[in-house]
Amino acid sequence: TLASGASINAAFGSVAAIPTNHYARIGDGPVILIPENSFFELNRALDVLREFHLFDTGNGPVARVEFAWIRPNKETGAPEESIPVTIELQEDGHYQMTQPMSCPVNMDRVGRFIVEMGTETCKGFVDAPESLADYGLEPPNARVSLWTQKDGPAQVAYFGAKEGKGEEARINRPGST
Repeated sequence: TLASGASINAAFGSVAAIPTNHYARIGDGPVILIPENSFFELNRALDVLREFHLFDTGNGPVARVEFAWIRPNKETGAPEESIPVTIELQEDGHYQMTQPMSCPVNMDRVGRFIVEMGTETCKGFVDAPESLADYGLEPPNARVSLWTQKDGPAQVAYFGAKEGKGEEARINRPGST
């Protein structure tokens, strides 16, 4: 569907006489040939076409990262966050822990963590779960927030239960598509 609201309907036929092409027709237009690789790209599973990175870190440095555990309150049982661990990029280009205390950090580890957050891929999307509790996300176990700009919006991911032994964590990105 285009931004104008119009949609394009394309129909694909069998492989053409030239084995590197497919017959195709856009709407009611003429029959045309398209390259095999174009057909392959259009014929992918929808999950492959989605934004599948956990965070969009862009090309520049990450301004701030925050991690917090989420555990039940000992008295009320209500979920509450721990004091977040916050790491921020300083003017000199080095990262520094700013919360719960101010101190230098291991730049190699912080750098690897940020790269992992930007390159980690998601799979097995559940668009409209009936209950987040089914995925260990009601309440979640932890929260990671990432800012690519000092005063910009945070990207947030909540981590829940794992699928099974050695499996991937369940993650909820509010507002993600």
